[in-house]
Amino acid sequence: MKNQAQKVAMLNRSTLMTRSAIVAALGLGLTLTACNQAPNPQQAPPPQAALPLTTASAPPIVDAPTATELPPAPRPRVAHVTHPRERYAYADQAYAMSYGLGDAPPDYTFDYNGARPWVWRSDNDAVRVVEPVRGGDRYYYYQPGQDYPYLVRDNDYSYAYDNGALVVVYDRYGRPMPPDFAEQRADYAGRYLYRGRDLYDASQHRQREAVAAANWQARSALIAGALTIWATQQNRDPDWRDYHAQHDAEERAYWDQERYRRQAEAARTYEMLNDRQAAQNAWRSAQQVQADAQARGQPVARGQGGGFMPGVFGQRNNPPMNQAPPPVTAQGTVAAPGIPPNAAPARPTYGQPPFNPAPQPQNPGFFGQQQAQRQAQVQAQAQAQAQAQAQAAAQADAAKRAAAEQARLQVQNQARLQADAQARMQQQAAAKAQADSARLAAAQQARLAAAQQTRLQEAAQARQQQQAAVKAQADAARLETARQARLQADAQARQQQQAAARAQAEAARKAATDQARAQTQVQVRQQAAAKVQAEAAHKAAAAAQQQAQAAKAAPGKDAGDKAKADAAHRRADRERDHAPGNPAN
Repeated sequence: MKNQAQKVAMLNRSTLMTRSAIVAALGLGLTLTACNQAPNPQQAPPPQAALPLTTASAPPIVDAPTATELPPAPRPRVAHVTHPRERYAYADQAYAMSYGLGDAPPDYTFDYNGARPWVWRSDNDAVRVVEPVRGGDRYYYYQPGQDYPYLVRDNDYSYAYDNGALVVVYDRYGRPMPPDFAEQRADYAGRYLYRGRDLYDASQHRQREAVAAANWQARSALIAGALTIWATQQNRDPDWRDYHAQHDAEERAYWDQERYRRQAEAARTYEMLNDRQAAQNAWRSAQQVQADAQARGQPVARGQGGGFMPGVFGQRNNPPMNQAPPPVTAQGTVAAPGIPPNAAPARPTYGQPPFNPAPQPQNPGFFGQQQAQRQAQVQAQAQAQAQAQAQAAAQADAAKRAAAEQARLQVQNQARLQADAQARMQQQAAAKAQADSARLAAAQQARLAAAQQTRLQEAAQARQQQQAAVKAQADAARLETARQARLQADAQARQQQQAAARAQAEAARKAATDQARAQTQVQVRQQAAAKVQAEAAHKAAAAAQQQAQAAKAAPGKDAGDKAKADAAHRRADRERDHAPGNPAN
């Protein structure tokens, strides 16, 4: 675990960096000694381009377009690295730059079509730009003075460029993909390359603004987590690990100055945010950089900018147009300038003292032999005296060296203890960053799941509403049909009632007519019967009168006539009773 933490802390430089470049970089900064170290982060020099975080209201974080949403761009030429191990140089250099920038917040932001990318600019003008995209961030890494990135990293892959050519594609963990995979990703690589140029130009010329402290607190764990992913893979991958270890000393010497200032800036930022523990960890990290550099005899400079190493294949990332391409081998691989194809890159030696042969003594002449002997005696005496003095001086020097060695061992031991403590802190920080990244990923997954569940619920609710609307429409149609049926039934009933009433009235009228006719007929019959009765009565009365008159005339005939009269009266009564129109019939 100690080696892993040290590897996470150490960053890599290009295999073609000359020793003279290192000496030049170190010459800028070997001025800080134990007597002039900053006693606290407030007195450490800040990064030159940094604007302090603002506590004003944080603007919303707007995602940049994804690769598929970016406008089409020319596909870059595809080439491949000659030496397999050198494939790690681009990712390792970006990793080294991230180490140098440390835990410090962005230097500034700017408005770019509604989005607000973040910019870190080292004191020697190396640049890292980070813009948010759906699901994470996209990173652009630039060498000093270059407006095209040499590496672009998104959520899934990283794209390495050399002189405008796409040379390596890494997966999200930093593992190089097969060479033919670059052809498959060349379209996206071209879009990223040209967006990287536009972002760099905007970062140079647009209004610079301070980053909102709330936004930095919300996203800093994601940026740390992305670096942790690379650090973990670097430790697991033997080729990347060997490449990184091969350049460990150069890395330390190169980025220590920038990291010292950045960690001091991080400490000041954490103090502003009232995170004292994080501030103490960041300041201890800055002090550890000083201690490590002094243990190597290479103190960190207080006022100079951090260096940046030349590209793996010469000066990198010039615009891909209007420039001659780098030499390509017969196998289509990029060859480094001055290095024949398929030959291991040379690493020139430096720091060796020049060869100065000791002067040879001259042989004395024949005639000066005696004089020479006397001089030899004098010299022997002087030499003996000098030897005695030298012996005494050697003893004193040995004592001094022993004391110095003892002091050096104590410093080394203290440095190791501090390194172990720093390694533990870095491990804890890496674990915390990984946990935060996992937590944020889980939260993001939970938000996505919740959004999906909300969409499903909304869809189900919409279906229910649609079904309810259809049912309501059907119910309304059914009710309207029933209402129409009722209206028709009511109308038909009214028609039937009216017809019945008319029939009833007609029947009543007919009955009345019939009754009136019957009554008339009865009256007629009664009148006729009455007339007949009256006539019969009249006849009977007349007959009776005749009988009476006859009786008077012939009394002997009274009984027979009386009997005849009674019989006539009875017939008259019967006829009257049976006469038509008699109510008794």
